[in-house]
Amino acid sequence: MERLTMEYCGEYVPKELCSIDREGGADDCDLCCEYCKAETDEGVDCKGCAINDCFNRLGVYENAQEIIEKRIQRLKTEENYPHNFMGQIVSDLQWVLKLFEQ
Repeated sequence: MERLTMEYCGEYVPKELCSIDREGGADDCDLCCEYCKAETDEGVDCKGCAINDCFNRLGVYENAQEIIEKRIQRLKTEENYPHNFMGQIVSDLQWVLKLFEQ
């Protein structure tokens, strides 16, 4: 699954709204606040914004997939793989990854 979000200033934002730096991170982004009216006298306040909450939850979901993929690779390099239940753990994690593809 291709990531739809990236982290920028501690928040997850749509990848399509960002320019990418040479390390693959966000160089600059058009934030959703540029399209909504969440401004206060102190600046932009995205706390409690439904759009911001959705992007943050999607970012956490995408991170979960990457963590599971790394865990599978680490398990496969263990010296007692596939014995000692590690083969079953890998199978279970691969099943979870298939859920992300749906």
